[in-house]
Amino acid sequence: MLNLEPIKSRIAEATPGDWRWCGESLLAFTPGVTHLIISADVFEVLPGNAALLAESRTDITALVEEVERLRDKLLMYRHAIASHRGCRLPSQKTADRVLWAVLDA
Repeated sequence: MLNLEPIKSRIAEATPGDWRWCGESLLAFTPGVTHLIISADVFEVLPGNAALLAESRTDITALVEEVERLRDKLLMYRHAIASHRGCRLPSQKTADRVLWAVLDA
C-alpha cells in the first residue's frame, strides 16, 4: 500500500499559496507575500510542463485527500461486511475481493 505520509510531508514543506506562472517565473501567492518558486529564464519551460508545475501542489493535495477518503470508505465497507455476516473483520485481501466483486457487478 502506498505510504501517503512522505507525500503529505513534502506538501506541507512546500511553499504554500496559489502557484501561478507570471512571465517566466513560477510564483506562489499568499496573503501579502509573493514567493518565487522557480525562474524559467535559465531554461525553457514548455506550456504543458508549466501547467503541470503550476497545478502540482493543488493536484497532489487533492489526490492524497481522495486516496484517504477512499481508504476510509473501504474500511467502512470492511466493517459493514463483518457486521452483516456477524463474523470477525475480514482480511484486507478478502474485503478487497468482495468490494471489487460488488463494484464490478
